[in-house]
Amino acid sequence: MHWLVAQIKHRQEGRAVQYLEQQDFRVYCPEIPKIGRLGETIGQQVLFPGYCFVEDHDITITSIKSTPG
Repeated sequence: MHWLVAQIKHRQEGRAVQYLEQQDFRVYCPEIPKIGRLGETIGQQVLFPGYCFVEDHDITITSIKSTPG
């Protein structure tokens, strides 16, 4: 199994993952808890902003490059 790193637009990780998964790509975009000032968890944030991992399954790279986000 080989993975590619895809650079995506800032704060468009969710959109890009959604569109890639609709094209039957396996996508991994790790998230970690976002901690507020008082130490409480206030949501999730992307571990590598602007990047996600896409499993390579012999599809041309142009289909990834033409995906919104």
